[in-house]
Amino acid sequence: MRAFAAALACMCLITAPSASDSATKGTPSDDAAQIILSVENSGSSYAWELPYAQARELVVKYISEGKPDLALQAAKMQFIICPPPFDPGSTESAIRSVEEALIALDGNDKRAKRFRAYAPNGPAGPDGRKGTADDIANPIEKVSLDIFKKDDAFYGDFDSAIDRRASVASEKDRAWYETEKAYARLSGGEFDRAAILLMSVLKSQAWVPHSHAGDREKIRVQDTIDRAVAGLSVVYRGRTGTVAGMDGFCKRCLDYATYGPAGQDGREGTADDLQSPI
Repeated sequence: MRAFAAALACMCLITAPSASDSATKGTPSDDAAQIILSVENSGSSYAWELPYAQARELVVKYISEGKPDLALQAAKMQFIICPPPFDPGSTESAIRSVEEALIALDGNDKRAKRFRAYAPNGPAGPDGRKGTADDIANPIEKVSLDIFKKDDAFYGDFDSAIDRRASVASEKDRAWYETEKAYARLSGGEFDRAAILLMSVLKSQAWVPHSHAGDREKIRVQDTIDRAVAGLSVVYRGRTGTVAGMDGFCKRCLDYATYGPAGQDGREGTADDLQSPI
């Protein structure tokens, strides 16, 4: 529990891509070299390189061009990749983006109102209980993220570049570089592939001594754990379209990475056995 709370409450320096940077790219995808250059690992802070600000710019661009279907893809991505710790400000801005795109696409606000209710509450609705009158289906579940997709060649080149850098790094920093591979997939909407990479990182690091303060080596491990947990939060939003249940999902991921299927008591077949959340 301590590790989970620390991971979600980490004191991270969160920096979305600047408007000037995003404006020069003109497409939803950065190339591999640009993503690699965004890597930071200094003390207990890291940069949030997922293209949150760029996604918002694309919403505005596509609506102004009369392409609300593409604007909705961009708005959905903006909601999914809100910078951690998923503060009300950035989340609310993303919800408004989805509403704008839905109204532009539908010509009315019916789906927009449903998303406004769904995003913070999930399928159980405002009362938090499934099977009641206020249950809600995700109104943008079938919206694709095709404008953000990258092909296998991109990921092959990206992974090769990361592996070259990791080969001359310390063992602890190699785990950090593995999260870079996951974050590249997150930015391309490949949430299931990112989840596998992030869980692998958690399993390799959760048992290693870590802390937000004191020993620098422990802080470096904590940074990697925090970053993996933040990435899994994005995976959850990508899969569900809501923040409801996100903290519980992240806790299950961290617990499973720490204790495995046998749970905290180390014995399978007992009450605290765990199932993989991925």
